[in-house]
Amino acid sequence: MGIFKHSSASCRLLSLALLALVGVPPVHAEKIDRRLAAARTAFVTPVDDRHGDDQLIAQCLRDRLLHHAAAAMVVVPTKGESDVILKVKGRLPGDGTRFLLGGLASASANLDVALPDGTTLWSGSAKHRDDPFGDGFDEMVGKEGIACGLAHRLLDKLVEAQRQARER
Repeated sequence: MGIFKHSSASCRLLSLALLALVGVPPVHAEKIDRRLAAARTAFVTPVDDRHGDDQLIAQCLRDRLLHHAAAAMVVVPTKGESDVILKVKGRLPGDGTRFLLGGLASASANLDVALPDGTTLWSGSAKHRDDPFGDGFDEMVGKEGIACGLAHRLLDKLVEAQRQARER
């Protein structure tokens, strides 16, 4: 038996080990439902109505949808009028947390796009790292600016997911 005779399972295991060593994650396709391409109206809602971060990011996402040229969706005021429901969940660390943890205290947001019956068509997320260049820019932008930046990133990902859904 030669040194190069291996089973396919051991080759896969060796490949994964090598990928882990060099830090390259395995490539996998993001799950996108084809029905996302047909969505034309959207109702935007925070996951938790009492959570200020969710509300802030959801409001920014509503505003961005109204003014985003590439967005193929129109915001509607009620769930009953919508093709899809955009559920926004966010985490915006406070000033104290950002001061104590620095770059480790990142703001993040998740977006779930679901049909009115609850079937999830797509999910995406976005992160915002605090002041990566140390120039104080994030302090000038503030919590609202970071929330709207996250909303913009989520919308860009949603537009790309719709494009990919149309190509399927």
